[in-house]
Amino acid sequence: SEAANGAPGKHRRGIKKSTQGLSKSTREQYTRHMRDIEAAWGIDPVRNLTTVDAQRAIDAFTDVDMPSAARVFRATLSRLIDWGIPRGYSDTNVVEKTEKPADAGTYEPWPPWAFEAFFEHAREGLHLAVWSAFFTGQRVSDVVKMKRPVEGVTEMPIVAQKTNAIVPIQIHSEYRAHIKATGQDHYLLHLREDGEPWTYDGFKTAWQREMDRDVFARFREERIVFHGIRKNA
Repeated sequence: SEAANGAPGKHRRGIKKSTQGLSKSTREQYTRHMRDIEAAWGIDPVRNLTTVDAQRAIDAFTDVDMPSAARVFRATLSRLIDWGIPRGYSDTNVVEKTEKPADAGTYEPWPPWAFEAFFEHAREGLHLAVWSAFFTGQRVSDVVKMKRPVEGVTEMPIVAQKTNAIVPIQIHSEYRAHIKATGQDHYLLHLREDGEPWTYDGFKTAWQREMDRDVFARFREERIVFHGIRKNA
């Protein structure tokens, strides 16, 4: 924390220096995760961070969808703490003892029981996002940003976060039925129960809270995660 350690701006400059030589897109990811770190622990002394705290934050990315984002988040936090050790902000790097997120390829497609359990027990505001992933094969970060397709069109343009390319997706008839069933007309497709659109961070938090419930214990045991729906697609 800049405030708690009395070093305004130093950590941001430190992470900037530590990422020199990386690609522009990678540096942008580090900057984004710096904001996540600041939001989570911005007023706490660095030495108070525990391995458990760090692992819980890493798991929040992995369990939603984004193993690659989890890896970059872990690397960002680790670089930041490393920068602070010789400057007296911490004695050790607690991130070193956390688990490294697995590659996306280790995730299996959802079996039928998982879909049945999810739609029976999960909050309604998350349902359409699962159908969107199933019928389009997009990552959760791209799913959350989807716009509602205009009536009568046969495909919807998706901007892929990883490549920034526009990907035209055919609208399956069953998918269209799920979209219509929401009864919503907001220009964005995925909305909370109160009719407001999801943000990525909000969706990630809501998803993690659902997966932490006892009714989804089997999801945790068998590593059933959002990213696996891409393989179903």
